[in-house]
Amino acid sequence: MLAARRHNQYSGRDVATGELARSGSHYCHHMGHWWELRIDKSVILRGKYVPPGETISFFDMADLIYDRDRHRQMDDENADLGPHELGLLRPDIVRYEVASRVVIERLNVMGFSYKTAVHEYAENKLSGAGDKEEVEEWIKENIPLLRASVIDYLDAETHDYNETFFGFDWEGGIDARALLALALDCANEESMVIFDLTDVLIGEYTDDLNWAEYARERIRVRASRDSPTIVLTEGKFDSRVIRASLELLRPHVASYFSFLEFDVVKIPGGVDRVGDAVRRFSAAGVANRIIAVLDNDTAGRAEQARLLSLKLPETVRVIRLPDVEYGLSYPTVNEGRVAYTDINGAACSLEFCFGEQVLFDSQHERVPVYLRGYDVQLKSYQGSLGKGGQKGDVQKNIWTIIYACQQLESNIAALRALPIATLIDGIVAPFD
Repeated sequence: MLAARRHNQYSGRDVATGELARSGSHYCHHMGHWWELRIDKSVILRGKYVPPGETISFFDMADLIYDRDRHRQMDDENADLGPHELGLLRPDIVRYEVASRVVIERLNVMGFSYKTAVHEYAENKLSGAGDKEEVEEWIKENIPLLRASVIDYLDAETHDYNETFFGFDWEGGIDARALLALALDCANEESMVIFDLTDVLIGEYTDDLNWAEYARERIRVRASRDSPTIVLTEGKFDSRVIRASLELLRPHVASYFSFLEFDVVKIPGGVDRVGDAVRRFSAAGVANRIIAVLDNDTAGRAEQARLLSLKLPETVRVIRLPDVEYGLSYPTVNEGRVAYTDINGAACSLEFCFGEQVLFDSQHERVPVYLRGYDVQLKSYQGSLGKGGQKGDVQKNIWTIIYACQQLESNIAALRALPIATLIDGIVAPFD
């Protein structure tokens, strides 16, 4: 029955364009432009203009009802009224409407259960000062009284809108979805949750009705801002060294970044693994900002091109290690022949970001780059640093520099002059 009624009322919307019928609507000019979140006739939240994302994010497009016929009827019957009087009528011409049991399940999935709501309420009342036992004691003493008041409010024939919902100050740091979860637990199982957008949509802002999805997107964007930025690297050494360098060069923002713990999760490294992670995170809609750091070599260039050819979210950035001046003429070995070539974009791994002085093995011999695998499309060989334990020797040299900076702050000035500082600049750069 409900589905049929929704279908009939929704049929007035132009599905192809998502536009509302205007029919000379008087609602376009009246003052106020209010929205309301209700359980049946009981107003839970009310506000002006653009509704906060939390107040509408638990609806779907399928929950939207636009009563076109009623819209036209209201215009015809009230043609003599001014904008203010029309605003006071507040008909539910455009609204989201869905059964309370559906909203409860959606809120549970989002992490806003009744238990969560009760604890948020208690912690807010205690101003975050109470320990676990004090919170539980407060809940035991006060929540039954709150529930009784809410039930009386929802059952009443007439309603005096309570701005703070019986002291549940939703503008004081409590998510509106927690407020709704609390109210719904007190409501009748057959109740409907309604979000009236008539004033906002018909009266002022837009012809596009997909506000619930926009709300979820706003929440995701905000969540990405409040969540640590994930830095993806090609391996364990890169992850540890970049994190340590960030802590030395930008200690005031280091805690806002998160690095994969290769040892903990036992995942393999490699440029292709970084690319896979970017694709998977992007496809899953992960809210965190993501920075993929690729080597400045042939494989890194190829993977960066592949990733940038995709429609990645704005919260994903793909960068390569910087060029280095001493890489313009560096010893390379190709099929036994030694030559000095430009290895920028062909063989620059993270080891090249710490200056020429680290590129020596334990025998104090310069560690060459060995070229292999020619990429026809990029017209470049792929190179790797050293053979046997030579690369490990270089990495030990790098850790010596990092340890020295950690022990004595004055050593950090030298680190700032190295290419690693350019990389860190790129990592902390804003997502514009």
